[in-house]
Amino acid sequence: MRVTAFITDTEAGAVPGQVAGLELRHRQHARVEDRIRELKNTGLRNLPCQSFWANAAWLEIALAAADLVTLARLLGFRNDPALARAEITTFRYRVLHVAARITRSARQTRLRIDVTWRWAAQIATAWQADPHRLRMTSQHPTRRPRKTHRPQESPLHPATRDRSTTPTHENHYSTTQLDI
Repeated sequence: MRVTAFITDTEAGAVPGQVAGLELRHRQHARVEDRIRELKNTGLRNLPCQSFWANAAWLEIALAAADLVTLARLLGFRNDPALARAEITTFRYRVLHVAARITRSARQTRLRIDVTWRWAAQIATAWQADPHRLRMTSQHPTRRPRKTHRPQESPLHPATRDRSTTPTHENHYSTTQLDI
């Protein structure tokens, strides 16, 4: 059983549905305080300058960073409730501080991530999430579609061979490669 108590100096009858209204107001206030705490952990705590305009720019950057982290949590980690609801400091430690590299070659984008990292599997799952839901649609494309040249179907031709069996270069790091 969960019991919640709060003390108020609100006059009787000032809030419609006195107890339920007071509880709603209290919970909304608590959520606002949680968001302020998260913003302070994003960088709002360190307003760096004495200039109003520099601090206003810093505020906008901190708000944008908080929004980007929230978007990453919602889109990439919705299958992992612990990371989807993690606070910014926890998310920063588990996801943003990982030793990884994004590489592009042969029209493929790969994430090379340290497999010894405790949350590597969750990050890999988020990386492989459906990229179409992240794309913005435009009525005016910036490029015309290219006409593709099909190489001859030959197992010896480099463009048609199966790359999944091609050995990849390994260095002294323990990594895994993920293709998207």
